[in-house]
Amino acid sequence: MTGEDTVHGPTDDLDSAAGRHEDRSIGLHPSGLDYSRMPDGFDEAGLAARIHEANAALREAGFDAVPCLIDISWDRAEATVREHLQGHEFGLAVIGAGLRTLPERALLFERLVNLLTEAAPGIRLCFNTTPEDTIEALRRWIQAQTRRCRLRAVRIPSHPLGKGRWVGYVHGRPAGLG
Repeated sequence: MTGEDTVHGPTDDLDSAAGRHEDRSIGLHPSGLDYSRMPDGFDEAGLAARIHEANAALREAGFDAVPCLIDISWDRAEATVREHLQGHEFGLAVIGAGLRTLPERALLFERLVNLLTEAAPGIRLCFNTTPEDTIEALRRWIQAQTRRCRLRAVRIPSHPLGKGRWVGYVHGRPAGLG
């Protein structure tokens, strides 16, 4: 599988949630792992096949997800992520377990989180534990985004702009209603 594979499809929950967003699926390229430390039978070809199958499952489930497989070198990883972010609005990024759970990748993970939050303000991050549970990770946050996009109004008895003022929340941010 290459980092250029693209998963597109209808994303009804996000379409109804304040505009269309693509989701970014970021993980280490299978060539970036040290398989000598992995359980027997866990190898590059097997992981690449699992990632490919997970991307097919994302397509079948209707997700508009774009895989972004990165190198273990920060300079190359940063360039790849920045290239993927150019010209697109991403509301959500799922970060794979290979970046989060291996102690030697902690700095790469930390830098990636900071890059994403700087380059795509407001992006939400979610985490999978295997390629096979990526759909569940995305669904958790797509449902949360959809709920947050509904207008909610709350009466604040002692609001600084006036007693009994109604305040609405759109996309989780206060919006005065009068």
